[in-house]
Amino acid sequence: MPNEIQSVEKEIEVLRKRHENLNKLQIQSERDLKHAEDKLKELMENARKEYGTDDLDALHKKLEEMKAENDRKCKDYKEHLDTLEKKLNEIEQDYKESTEGDT
Repeated sequence: MPNEIQSVEKEIEVLRKRHENLNKLQIQSERDLKHAEDKLKELMENARKEYGTDDLDALHKKLEEMKAENDRKCKDYKEHLDTLEKKLNEIEQDYKESTEGDT
């Protein structure tokens, strides 16, 4: 009988330790969940302030619009720079041609 009692006591101790570990995990999980919920709430509030909505579909649409606008601006800026470069090259060429005649 003493061996049976010792065996049961060991099993109870193992179960108690498992319970403690699971309890710690539960506490950590609840803390992590609370942190994630608080962060989500903060991000949603920021989205409402900055973009007027916290709806994910509307935010995705807004992001696509912003990307398209950015692409358009980049294209326009590149074209502007190409035009300036072309004009500068023409001026440089005209200058070279005018100075070649002077020598």
